[in-house]
Amino acid sequence: MIDFGTPDILNVYIDGTHVGIIESINEKHTSLTFRYTDEWKLSGKGFPISLSMPFNGDFPARVPTNFFSNLFPEDNILERMADEANVKPYDLTGLLRAYGRDCAGAMVIVEGSLEDLPSAEPIDVTDRLAKAIEQCEPISTIPGRKAALAGQQDKLAVIFSHGADGPTILLPQDCRPTTHILKPYGAFCLNELICNRLAAACGFNVPKGELFASYGFEILATERYDRTKEPDSRRIHQEDFCQALGFSSNVRYGHSRLIDYRVIADFFRHHKFDAYLIDIVRIVAFNAIVGNGDAHAKNFSLLLSSKGVALAPFYDLCSTTAYNMMLQSEGEGETFAGFDESFAFPIGKANYIESITDNDLCDFAHTMGLSPNKNGHITSTVPLSWPFVQRALQIP
Repeated sequence: MIDFGTPDILNVYIDGTHVGIIESINEKHTSLTFRYTDEWKLSGKGFPISLSMPFNGDFPARVPTNFFSNLFPEDNILERMADEANVKPYDLTGLLRAYGRDCAGAMVIVEGSLEDLPSAEPIDVTDRLAKAIEQCEPISTIPGRKAALAGQQDKLAVIFSHGADGPTILLPQDCRPTTHILKPYGAFCLNELICNRLAAACGFNVPKGELFASYGFEILATERYDRTKEPDSRRIHQEDFCQALGFSSNVRYGHSRLIDYRVIADFFRHHKFDAYLIDIVRIVAFNAIVGNGDAHAKNFSLLLSSKGVALAPFYDLCSTTAYNMMLQSEGEGETFAGFDESFAFPIGKANYIESITDNDLCDFAHTMGLSPNKNGHITSTVPLSWPFVQRALQIP
């Protein structure tokens, strides 16, 4: 018998079907259990919400907590979200209750039954957004019910449309899916947009992002790849590599020694979608060319459905090298997010962007289990973008 009324129990839905039950197992709500419903498993359209949480329930006790905590940011942004929800930053159940109605992927997480949740009209936050940007305030602090978004940048998930008179930006107050992720314009935002378009020109599958400068403010609006197009926007399920591997976000970089490209390759082969390894190797080569030292395990994702698993579009592409150069030229004396010029994971024998060679890329490709002819395909396509990268990002 499912209990819809217990505060320590939350319910997960996908496309209106009851998928599973989250239950807090300690007083501080820092650890969770998760179990699937028979309704979802027998529905004919059911699939595990994570490759780390199969239907048979054969997964370590830590995995559900890691999976759901990966839906949220860290540090100051998490503290701000917790304050707004009047919960502690470690209260995972409280955070999911407050922000779980719109998450990365297809899940809707609610207390009680989805059918009993009242509908509510979205709030137009266009003017509030303009004011926040004008006053240099974080846009994620705009009042209203917001989505759970991971990452360290200031951003806001919204229903976004753009007409002749400017954008219309709505914040859902019920379970309606958001369509775009907004980031306030700045040097790093422009960096990300350029790298996104460079990747698209190289043939990579990336989300569509546009810079809008109307209505008195500048904003980067990126279409959510885990949503279908309006007017009938639907959620598409996804999970990042930390979630898929069952790890917390704390180990998303290689210095944790728990995740690296060899672990990722073995995981792909184990689950029989190793055909996507060529795409991983190509995007790693692209990241090396543009100088992206922040391609960690949460910046790669998988799309999950009853039909199987696919590689998600590549997102949060950037040149940390170019951004660090800008900071140093302006006398900031700091590097992006406090990082040096090391890769998130070693590439071949190279740990640092400035030291990578063609041999490192070839060694890396062999580590990923690719044949020499496919290695040739990598080195004959991606590096062609280098002159464009030099001009666009002003790298000497």
